[in-house]
Amino acid sequence: MRAKVLFLPKWYPSRVDPNEGNYIERHAIAISGCADIAVLYVHSDRQTAASYEVCQTQEHGFPVVRVYFPRVTGPALWVWLLTTVRYLIAQWRGYRALRRIFPQPDITHVQILSRTAPFALYLRWTCGIPYIISEQWSGFLRERREFTGVIHTRITRWLASFATVITCNSEALKCGMRDYGFTGRIEAIPNIVDIDLFRPASQISGSGPKRFIHLSRLDSHPKNLPGLLRAISMLSRQRSDFELHIMGTGLEEPAQQALARQLGIDHLITFHGYRDHEYVSRYMADAVCLVMFSNYESQCCAILEAFSAGIPVITTHTGGMVELMDPTRGSTVPARDEAALARALSTMLDTFQKYDPIAIRQYATQHFASKVVGQRFAKLYSEVLEN
Repeated sequence: MRAKVLFLPKWYPSRVDPNEGNYIERHAIAISGCADIAVLYVHSDRQTAASYEVCQTQEHGFPVVRVYFPRVTGPALWVWLLTTVRYLIAQWRGYRALRRIFPQPDITHVQILSRTAPFALYLRWTCGIPYIISEQWSGFLRERREFTGVIHTRITRWLASFATVITCNSEALKCGMRDYGFTGRIEAIPNIVDIDLFRPASQISGSGPKRFIHLSRLDSHPKNLPGLLRAISMLSRQRSDFELHIMGTGLEEPAQQALARQLGIDHLITFHGYRDHEYVSRYMADAVCLVMFSNYESQCCAILEAFSAGIPVITTHTGGMVELMDPTRGSTVPARDEAALARALSTMLDTFQKYDPIAIRQYATQHFASKVVGQRFAKLYSEVLEN
C-alpha cells in the first residue's frame, strides 16, 4: 500500500522565485512514483494584497498548495514575531484547503529545518502522524559552522528530536549535524538528477575553443565566482584555446560581469543569465568540464547533472563534493586556491578526452537517478510506518 505523504518544504518553486528549491521539487516528483504525495508551501510576497492568498494547483500528478501572505516591515523583533504568527496561520489555512482534495497523510516530510517543523510536530501530537526531516542547509558543515544562537539551536534540536528519521544529502552534512548535537537516526540520501534530460553528446566538436561551464547564482559566497574569474585570468596568460560559459543569474551578476571586464577576460566568457534545464543540458553535453569553485557545499546538484551528461568536473575539496569525486570523474583543488584551480583547468584542457563519458554517466544513474532515490525514500517511509 502506498504511503500518503505531506511535503512541508522551506523552499519550493513559486511565483516569488521559480528556481528556489527546485531540487526539493525533484525529490517530490521522484517520491510521487512510490507514494501519494501533496505539497504545502508558504511564502511571504510583496504582491499579496489579501491577508492570505491560497493557490491550489496540480503539478507533476500531485496537488500543490501555495499560501502567500504580505511581507512584514518594521523593527526586527516585530518582523520576526508577526512573520512567525502569519506563517503558522498560513500553514493551517493551506492544510485545510489541502484536506479537501487529499486525505489525512500517513507521514509528514519536513524539507529543511526549522520553520516548517512546528506544524509537523502539531500533526504528530494531535493526529499521531510521524514526521521525517530532510536537511540540505550547508550551515551545518564543519567548514562553515553557521548553526549559532542559543535559542535558535535549542529550538531546532528540540524539533528534530521528535522526528523519526533525519536525512542529509551527504555524509559531510550528516557529520556536521552530529557535531552540533543532533541525535537519533540520521541517513545520507543524495539529491536527484534528471538522467533523461542530462545526457552525453554524441561527440564534442573538435574545432574552436574548448568549453568550460559553470552553474550558480553568481555569488561570491558561497560559490566564489570572483575566484573562478581570477583563475581564468591566470589561465588566459598561458593559453587562449578555451571559453567559459556561465549559466545563472543573481544580485551580483552585474558585479561579476564588471570584474570580468576589469580582468580583461570578458572576450573569453559568456554570461547566459537564467536558462531552463533543457537549455543548460545542451551546453553541458558539449562542454569538456564543469567548474565549481565553491567555498563550501553540502552537495552540488550541478555536479550530478555534469556526471549524468558524462563530463568530468573540477571542484573544491570541501563538504559533500569530496564524496562525489574520484580521478575517473575529475579532480579537486583546495577551496580559495586560485592558482591551483588555474593549473587544474589547464590540465583538463589537455586531458579531457581520457575521461569515459559512459562510466561517468553510469555512476550518476546508479546513485542519483529519480527512481533510485525515490525508492530509498519509499523504503524509509515503509520502515517508519511499520515501527
